[in-house]
Amino acid sequence: VGARKRTIVLRSSEAHSHSLQLLDCHSAYIYVLASVRSVELVGCCSCTVVVGAIGGVLSAHYCERLSLHATAAAARIGNCIDTSLFLCVNTPPLMWGENHRVSLAPYGTVYRGLREHMAAAAGMRAARAQLLGSPAERRAEVYRGLREHMAAAQVCAQLERNCWARPLSAARRPRESDEPMAGLEGCPGCSLHPPAKYLPFHVPVDVPLEAADGQGVPPVCELPVAYAEALAACLRRLDDFHKEVSALNGSGMREVQHALHLRFKEWLVRTGNMRQLHDLMCAHGAG
Repeated sequence: VGARKRTIVLRSSEAHSHSLQLLDCHSAYIYVLASVRSVELVGCCSCTVVVGAIGGVLSAHYCERLSLHATAAAARIGNCIDTSLFLCVNTPPLMWGENHRVSLAPYGTVYRGLREHMAAAAGMRAARAQLLGSPAERRAEVYRGLREHMAAAQVCAQLERNCWARPLSAARRPRESDEPMAGLEGCPGCSLHPPAKYLPFHVPVDVPLEAADGQGVPPVCELPVAYAEALAACLRRLDDFHKEVSALNGSGMREVQHALHLRFKEWLVRTGNMRQLHDLMCAHGAG
């Protein structure tokens, strides 16, 4: 509650698979690398929040300048401003209240341990449905693969099951049906994130082994064609730039490296990631 200019990492040992509330947080980076029953964000401003697996409902109310990355069975968003949602959700996100400049995009985050958290979320949903704990053989069965885990959790990675781009508006218009209005045309203040500006979100802790070795990590959730093509084009541009830099001579290489170092430092300061980097280094040193 009330986190200010902090970087917080919650893993399974801290989250305890419980419902989570984030209230009145400002300029904070919050990584919930665990499976939880539900998550509610209220009054958060200028925050980046990542949640691995939510067995129930994701809620965000009265938030501003929020960047939210999550997989969940359901999502509801109300009275948010300048908010970016990167979601894998198998029911249409419910939009209510006065939302302004809310953008929707497909989920594009991965970290080491995500598959176990997906499996744990599946177990929580099964337990709620039966009002009983799952038998041991069923708990073992859900650990067979990521796609099976997400399907059992009702957070399916298949493109046709991800409803991130099909929000429902709970707003009622005079003399019209009480049924929610479907689609972006029924959700004023909402838009789709431009594919040309879409990039995967990198979690700076618990990095997958493939990524730590410099290899690419495929997305957990299937991407729409436009977003997949935009990412492929970005990778091609990065590869072309790497080839151009590798062809430079000694002095040219040093000049480019110096310019990249300065620009990267400027970016860290401008975006607030310098503080996040300092927080992570302190946490790593304390651990």
